[in-house]
Amino acid sequence: MKEKDFEAIRIVLQNCPLGQLKTFSNKKFNLIFVRSGSGIFTKYQTPNSFSNGDLFFVPPFEDFSMETLEDTTYYHLMITDLFRLELRELVLSSKGKGVGLAKARSPLNRKITFDAKDEILITRLFEYLTLLYDEPNKNENLFYYPVLNLVSIIERNTPNPHTQKNTRLKKNINSIVTHIHKNIRHPEMLKVDYMAHKFNLSTNQLTRFFKKEMNTALKKYTNQCRMQLILEKVQREDITFSEIAHEFGFTDESYFTKVFKKHYNQSPTEYRKAFLERNGK
Repeated sequence: MKEKDFEAIRIVLQNCPLGQLKTFSNKKFNLIFVRSGSGIFTKYQTPNSFSNGDLFFVPPFEDFSMETLEDTTYYHLMITDLFRLELRELVLSSKGKGVGLAKARSPLNRKITFDAKDEILITRLFEYLTLLYDEPNKNENLFYYPVLNLVSIIERNTPNPHTQKNTRLKKNINSIVTHIHKNIRHPEMLKVDYMAHKFNLSTNQLTRFFKKEMNTALKKYTNQCRMQLILEKVQREDITFSEIAHEFGFTDESYFTKVFKKHYNQSPTEYRKAFLERNGK
């Protein structure tokens, strides 16, 4: 009997020499953890320096690249949406003991760095997952809890862990950020009034709490996240501007063009043309 293919999760330890540029494009959730070396990591068209101990999260359908400035070794963990949903079910059944990627998923968080002890834990977890992947079908059910541990450590090291006296509100920040990312294509569900009602807060409570916890205004955050994702769509030749306008809830293509130009100082047509020329497409 032929053994089934294991596609839910994949992890590889990569060794890259000085001066190598690698570009990635796939349909999975990606975690990149730098074990040693340094270079430039680019996502959302924004370059970020990296060194040992840095971690990057990249969602599906987002291109990213790594350029090494010295010999570099890194772990690349890829998980499918189905695996992520299984993790979510475990988080929901954990009665608050498990967490999901909320802050780390934000396009505004370019990379995550760890304190010394957590960096050791993260490294050991990646090593353990790599060992499990030597026989992925045999170890299929063993992957979930190490990944949940991984996520918990990532979240507690994500920037802006501000103290909040109101524990009820403190628990809400993950739910609020998750709601934003889940509904980023539905502007009516990102209105302050709607979100305040959903989370049983006044509009003032919501905006003050979000600003303190995330170090940015709620409207600014949702708009930046939304425009970052729109920018990625504009870079692709296979999607029309009309389709993008419809996907993100704009009334029509004309209004979409107006908003894009105001934010990026270029029309979508001008930006796409310049982007394709820069990338030789």
